[in-house]
Amino acid sequence: MGTKFRQTRKGMISGIILLVAVFVFTQTVRSQVTIGSTIEPAKGTLLDLKEYEPDSKNGTSTKGMIQSRVELTVRDELYPMYGVSGAEDADYAANKSDLKKKHTGLTVFNIANNGDFLMGLHIWDGAEWRKIDDSPVLKPEISSLVCGSASIIPNRYTLATPYEGVLTIPYLGGNGGTYEGTAPQPVDHGLYIERIQDRLAIGGGEVMYRIFGTPTVSSPAPTAFNVEFLGKVCNVSMGSGGITSLYVKNLTSDVTVTGGYSSEAYKTAVALPFEEIIITEAGSYAFAVRLYGKMTNATTNVTARYPYYIYLQRNDKTNLLDAAEIDIVTAPQSIPDYQDYSYSIVLGGMFEQGDRVIISMGGDKWVLKQGSPASPVRTSLIYWKL
Repeated sequence: MGTKFRQTRKGMISGIILLVAVFVFTQTVRSQVTIGSTIEPAKGTLLDLKEYEPDSKNGTSTKGMIQSRVELTVRDELYPMYGVSGAEDADYAANKSDLKKKHTGLTVFNIANNGDFLMGLHIWDGAEWRKIDDSPVLKPEISSLVCGSASIIPNRYTLATPYEGVLTIPYLGGNGGTYEGTAPQPVDHGLYIERIQDRLAIGGGEVMYRIFGTPTVSSPAPTAFNVEFLGKVCNVSMGSGGITSLYVKNLTSDVTVTGGYSSEAYKTAVALPFEEIIITEAGSYAFAVRLYGKMTNATTNVTARYPYYIYLQRNDKTNLLDAAEIDIVTAPQSIPDYQDYSYSIVLGGMFEQGDRVIISMGGDKWVLKQGSPASPVRTSLIYWKL
């Protein structure tokens, strides 16, 4: 009896080992895997999580995937994957540049509000951790559009000459919800309009549209059309303005705004690293600055107010042409959806040909983002000759 049992047990163990070997061999041979069912994975995937074939709504499962939950501590380091500050894994310390690049796309759920980090999904971009937008599930709503303050830059066009411009319309009563962009739609006279996707501010803000095309008329012939946004409508007219040239500049790197508030603080304010701005034609110019970035001074669980000063200077910081004060009200850092803040302001001044333009700021720890030229999530500058 004992001998028979031992033989049966040996057979079971051998069978298990064989099954594991077959499974490992199969997974090694197959370059694509489905988890959740035996259905073939989609051709363009390495890993396909699904329980059934796509239904009428294109759903493939009633369940989801739980990301790894870790506590991130340093913005530009792969911690805790390779140890912690002061106690790094030896291989990581010796091959940091290569390992950082190899981990591009690594995604985790950060479990704690800690220093630069807020709770939520983060992705490693090869150089630093980036928070994946976790906007609240909230239907975007506003109370009104301020149609009288709508702005189109530039407000002139020429027959048969390609046109590219920006329409901004202020709104009130934003609730922080995310709104979608729109596909290009024709307006009139060969021009098209499309809305840029973004998230509403809490309170007042601006919605931005791109207008482009090849006009079939020249200014001052007007082009009029209606713009609908979240149930509110503005009648817009363009083409009769006096702007003769338009320029766009972006930051060359992220920059942290710091500095004091004295009467001569503009002399030591932080110069925003826009691409070089040299005036090619003497005259009056307007500069529309869109500031976007993360407040690192926001206080946990407290709503706070922070003042900033922005300056327009010529050739060096001692030649001050214009200045403005900005007040930013921050939400508590424990609310991760409202960590980034944006603000738009216009400055103006007279310049001579060859003058260099400087835009600088003073305030308390606002990290302005370079972003991508194709993305609205960035600090940018549009200026034009009047």
